[in-house]
Amino acid sequence: MKLAVLGAGNIGGALIAGLLDTGQVSRDAIRATVLDDAEAAEASARLKIPVVTTRENAEVVAQSNVVVVCVKPHQVSEVIGGIRDAVGPGHILITIAAAVPLATVEGALGKPAPVFRVMPNLAMTVRESATAISANSVATEEQRALVEEIFQTVGTVAFIPETMMHAVTALAGSGPAFVCTVLEGLISGAVKVGLPHAVATAMAEQMVLGTAKRLRADGTPPAVLRDQVTTPGGTTIAGLHELEKGGLRASLMSAVEAATKRSQEIEEKL
Repeated sequence: MKLAVLGAGNIGGALIAGLLDTGQVSRDAIRATVLDDAEAAEASARLKIPVVTTRENAEVVAQSNVVVVCVKPHQVSEVIGGIRDAVGPGHILITIAAAVPLATVEGALGKPAPVFRVMPNLAMTVRESATAISANSVATEEQRALVEEIFQTVGTVAFIPETMMHAVTALAGSGPAFVCTVLEGLISGAVKVGLPHAVATAMAEQMVLGTAKRLRADGTPPAVLRDQVTTPGGTTIAGLHELEKGGLRASLMSAVEAATKRSQEIEEKL
């Protein structure tokens, strides 16, 4: 595999780091591009791979067989149009841009090619991303397996129908902001009852991490784990009662629904 990452910012850089650290690809098999010369020099020093400016996108693509386009959604069609002539029969094209459908990429490319739409999240930078992938009809099973291997270096992967991508954007993409809002409330509550802020923050972060690991360890449903720590007449049920009065679950459901609708609206405007 020879990989080109067009847009080696936070997300693109995290993918490159994950691939290198796991040995999925060697340093001499990766090329990347960024906007300007200063950014290219910084990224090259940080990632220890050749990084050039976007003026050389086509040249970088011509030297690769897997291309990851990691730019803002409104830039995707322009970037794809600029590399169209460099994309050949042996290329795999991957986009990481919220709300950009496969059909838009195929239209900008103007010729048949295996195209993958990927939605990771912020945790990609610590290799704990929840990543969803959709593929077009040209992609083969072998190519799907390769793309899955690429993104497994930065977290978990699920292949989904493209129609579900808006829901994934709301859950996995926007979800970290929702969790951080809940976490912030828990920390503030602990401070209110006397814990120092630093202690409350460290304990809340570890609590969330430990809970997620415990759920993942054996597939225990959240409701079951909740009941396991809820004793009759105890502290947990008292707190849960307050959350139910405040409508926390309904608010979180509405948040995911609203984010899904907004993702759909953004796609319609692209």
